[in-house]
Amino acid sequence: MANPGRFAAGLKELGAEDHRLPVAHLHWFSDLDTDQARRFRETFCGLPLDARRRLLGHMVEAAEGDFELDFAAIGRAALDDGDGEVRRLGIESLWESKDARLGERFLAMLTGDPADEVRAQAASALGLFVMLHDFEELRPELGRRIEAQLIAVIQGPTPLEIRRRAIESLGYSSRAEVPDLLRAALAEPQPEMKGSALMAMGRTADSHLWGSTVLGELRNPSPAIRFQAVGAAGSLGLKSAVPELTELLNDSDREIREQAIWALGEIGGQRARRALERMQRSASAGERKLIEEALENLDFQSGLDGFRLLDVGDSGTGPLN
Repeated sequence: MANPGRFAAGLKELGAEDHRLPVAHLHWFSDLDTDQARRFRETFCGLPLDARRRLLGHMVEAAEGDFELDFAAIGRAALDDGDGEVRRLGIESLWESKDARLGERFLAMLTGDPADEVRAQAASALGLFVMLHDFEELRPELGRRIEAQLIAVIQGPTPLEIRRRAIESLGYSSRAEVPDLLRAALAEPQPEMKGSALMAMGRTADSHLWGSTVLGELRNPSPAIRFQAVGAAGSLGLKSAVPELTELLNDSDREIREQAIWALGEIGGQRARRALERMQRSASAGERKLIEEALENLDFQSGLDGFRLLDVGDSGTGPLN
């Protein structure tokens, strides 16, 4: 439950003439109880469009930087908004929620929302529920419906952004159709779809099936595709990618360098460690911080005796209903 005094003060600030809530006060709306959620919804629905968009955007950014913040009640309120961007931000703010009712809601939004950006965000959000289904932590019937609809979206006359988000979400699925769907997506001419296919390959955790494909894309001339290939190599733990990733630590694209740092920390091993330590001597302050984090993760990985750790949560809780 949010602090009652601060919650009331926050509502008053939102109701002021400029409808602006200082970013430092966003946490006043974290972890609302049922009554607070109702009162917030009443205030939120009366705000001008730009104020609703601004508030949701700030909350999404704040939650990404502080995992203790819980704006779920606000995200749920935004799902019913008349504006597509507000609905999209509402879905994005709920990216960690495992509530099966949201899986149902996102599925309905994927198939029926009038705004393409909302449908794309729903397709992306459904990836969590595909993963839960694969771990047998979601009602089987719901998981099957989600996967079937994502496949229908990919195979139908659907806008590219929605199709590629569906491909990314299906990376968590062990359905027999998925490998062929990923191969077909990689063969499409749009760089965005190729990148999504590589992201999905990384999510499969199947280095035997996708390792050579990912390795082949590490030298792709497109920075966007190289970026996703680097991420997939890290997710798959590809030891054979370490030499290429070491070279990419000098890539002209900053985001690719940073992704390569992360990937080497995920893969681990002495060659990865030496590459990171060499880069650390001349890296910028921002890159040094990323290298330190990667080395810490590498130390953790080395304690697993070569086995990669996948935290699937408490398997004893049973499927989510």
